[in-house]
Amino acid sequence: MTLKKVFTICISVCLALSMGISGFAAQTEKGDFTDEQYEQYISTDFYKNTVYPEIRSSAPKASLPLPSYPSGSYFSKNGKACTHHKSGCNINGSCGCKSYNNSIQCMGFANYVFKQYNGVDCVSSNSNGKLTNITAASLKTYFNKLTVGSHFRYMGTNGIPHSFIITGKTSTGVKVYEANYSANNCIVGQRTITYESLAKQVASVTNSWTA
Repeated sequence: MTLKKVFTICISVCLALSMGISGFAAQTEKGDFTDEQYEQYISTDFYKNTVYPEIRSSAPKASLPLPSYPSGSYFSKNGKACTHHKSGCNINGSCGCKSYNNSIQCMGFANYVFKQYNGVDCVSSNSNGKLTNITAASLKTYFNKLTVGSHFRYMGTNGIPHSFIITGKTSTGVKVYEANYSANNCIVGQRTITYESLAKQVASVTNSWTA
């Protein structure tokens, strides 16, 4: 095989890969994605180096809850309750939700807080993986590897996914910091939940991230 043919093949492969990833990027702009596709997308070199380059911060960790988002505040562009969720939202925030890292509402908030507290974004290298066998005991074991500032994402037994940030752990449960839980309007809040209660809410753990 001549050097010219090798070069031509390499160029063709690079173009195909670029078109495939950029095509997915365009698709996510429309909000047409699953949790699994989103996690695959943000773990690509294309995303980390081009779409949303990761910037590691040497600054001290922020305190939790963030002073800019106390309980009762809203993770929205105008700082007020979102009233448009039922009519449709877009992950780029054009709907009025505040967007961070191509995500909005509970996930956007958790991604944002994770970055502010840990100085890095949620990517594949700091993820912990799934959990499908849900019991209070299995959740407690899973949470043993998570720390304050970890982002926990799950599919609810009600069919709705949710994310929260861990602010503390006890022998019986966790303290969490979240948005869009107590009401579907991006309100920020905190709660303490036992593993027994959490097991009734979680159908499966989608992923979690720990810096």
